Amino acid sequence: MRLLFFISFFFSYSILADVEIKGAVVSDSHCGYFSTNTGHFSVDYIDTENDTKWGDRVFIQYGFKDSFTNTIWTREKSLQMKTIAPYKWNVQIKDIVAARGSFGASELDFIIRIEHKNGTKTYVNGSRSLWGYYVTSLDGHVYCEYPSRLEDMIAYPYVKN
Repeated sequence: MRLLFFISFFFSYSILADVEIKGAVVSDSHCGYFSTNTGHFSVDYIDTENDTKWGDRVFIQYGFKDSFTNTIWTREKSLQMKTIAPYKWNVQIKDIVAARGSFGASELDFIIRIEHKNGTKTYVNGSRSLWGYYVTSLDGHVYCEYPSRLEDMIAYPYVKN
C-alpha cells in the first residue's frame, strides 16, 4: 500500500505541458564559404494543466549539440520567458549556431524551468525522465537570407535515465 501511494504521488506531481517552437538558421554571409550562422527561435510554453500560479517565473535553459564533437549542451544559457496569455509564455532566442569553421550545432537542446513563488522549482522536459530534455534538429532549417516567417520545428523529448 505504501509503494502504491508513493507511485501515485510521484506521477501526480508531474506537469503536463505543451511546447511549440518556430525557427530558422540564417547564414550571415548569404551562404558564403565559412559563414557564421545565426539561429532565430521563438519558443512557447503552454501549461495545459494550469499548475503555474501568479508570481511564478518561467525560464528556458538551453544549449546546442556541437556537430563536430558530438557534445551536448554546449554554450548553455538561461532566459526568462514572458507571459503572453493565461498559462502561456514565450521567449525569443537569437544565438550563433555555427562560426567560420570553429563549431557548428546540429540541434537545440532545452528544458523549461519554473521557479515557484514558494522557492521550489519544477523542470519540464517532455518526459518523466529525471535527466531528459527537449531536442530540436536544426537540419533543413538553414537559409541564405532571413525568411519571411519562422518555420514550425519539432521539439521531441529525449529520455535519458
